[in-house]
Amino acid sequence: MIELVKYIAGARDVGSAYATRRARAKNSAPRTTSGTVVAIRLRLRNPIARRSSLDDRTRAEALAWEAQEETAVFTGRHHGFEALDPPATHERRLALDGSAETMTLTDTVRSPGEHDLQWTFPLAPCTVEVGEGAAIARFEAASLTVEAAGVTFAVDEGWLSPRYGVRQPTLFLRARRRAHPGEDVTVFILRSGESHNELRGIDTNAV
Repeated sequence: MIELVKYIAGARDVGSAYATRRARAKNSAPRTTSGTVVAIRLRLRNPIARRSSLDDRTRAEALAWEAQEETAVFTGRHHGFEALDPPATHERRLALDGSAETMTLTDTVRSPGEHDLQWTFPLAPCTVEVGEGAAIARFEAASLTVEAAGVTFAVDEGWLSPRYGVRQPTLFLRARRRAHPGEDVTVFILRSGESHNELRGIDTNAV
């Protein structure tokens, strides 16, 4: 399965992979820039060839970046899935429209074969409603609507850690579909809005 993970709520360190003697114990996974981590479970770990460095199978690259007053567009490509049989290349385009309060996420998978795709959207504490081709997450002060044609949405329980030694229950929004051979494109539209949700009983000091 190809798993495409997008961090929606909160910042995440996606700096360059750094290998020390501890890397062997931590079994570090490959990382990319631009706030998006793309990984294949258990099968796309960077091997430690030397004590001081990791071989980069992902070869993540930025293809385009354009920013204007109200909009910004980034396009990147990831080669890590070429280790699969059949091999696959992942390309992502992020288009942000500040005036419309929307972001369009376009994922293109190129492969001679079929693949099961999965997207994960880790969320801050909220409630989530899932429907056909869409899901809405309601936070205390806002809402997030995620729409994508041909995708099946589901919700899993998980945890987030706002600071060291602290964890909070939260929800992960999952999206899944089967990619066809050739050039397979999936488009997500993320739209912010007002929230009419009443979140109660969230213990920020729960461990």
